[in-house]
Amino acid sequence: MKKARLVCLLFTVFFLSGASSTSTQDPGIPDTIRFLPWGTYVPCPPCTGRAVVPMVVVNDESVRIMAVPLYWTGPVRLDTVIFVGERSEFMTLKYCYIENSTKTVLLEGAVSLSEPSIPPGDGILFYLYFTVLDTGNVAVDTISVIPDMFFFIDNSEHMFVPFFYSSEFHIMPQSTFPGDANFDGHTTISDVVWLINYLFKGGPAPSYLLSGDVNTDGETTVADVIYFINYLFKGGPCLGEACYN
Repeated sequence: MKKARLVCLLFTVFFLSGASSTSTQDPGIPDTIRFLPWGTYVPCPPCTGRAVVPMVVVNDESVRIMAVPLYWTGPVRLDTVIFVGERSEFMTLKYCYIENSTKTVLLEGAVSLSEPSIPPGDGILFYLYFTVLDTGNVAVDTISVIPDMFFFIDNSEHMFVPFFYSSEFHIMPQSTFPGDANFDGHTTISDVVWLINYLFKGGPAPSYLLSGDVNTDGETTVADVIYFINYLFKGGPCLGEACYN
């Protein structure tokens, strides 16, 4: 593994030898990295299982190198990263270095100067495959594992840093799901009333606290009540297991 990492870094240094200095962004549509909504339900006990995290990369022009260092928090272990989509087929180097002891991973995709560059695109480019060790929250963010290692490089050897949107998601017991605040196995107006009583009248908390987070933004607030009402009565976005299947 250390040898593979060294090869990767030498490969990167070779390409960077003529690259211009890093800027915040390139002109045009902002290049971004984000995650699609995800979550997983695991049987408890033993409260273990698998989670697949889709990672979306947007680049509005052709690039030759993508380097994305990540770290995560929460009760999961990263097993592997899969490159997917047409853009990944242009990469002559597809590389990931996973270090679970520090909960970090370095992702790199690159092409040689003699090959066609990675074309513009907007869609899933990576899947992160985690082993779930317990229920709880999982957050994924970017970190510079190696100095200046979060960047794209385009055909003009211009180096820039894309926007990164961190995310937090939930690992839920299989017997509970967002919306079932009173833990009766259903999502109804009774659960909305339960949440209102909890938020504004000092009532009991949801039976499983994260079940009140129906919009999966990491907390239970009035926004979840509005989201829930829209779902029940106005054909709003899904909640519960349907969002993750």
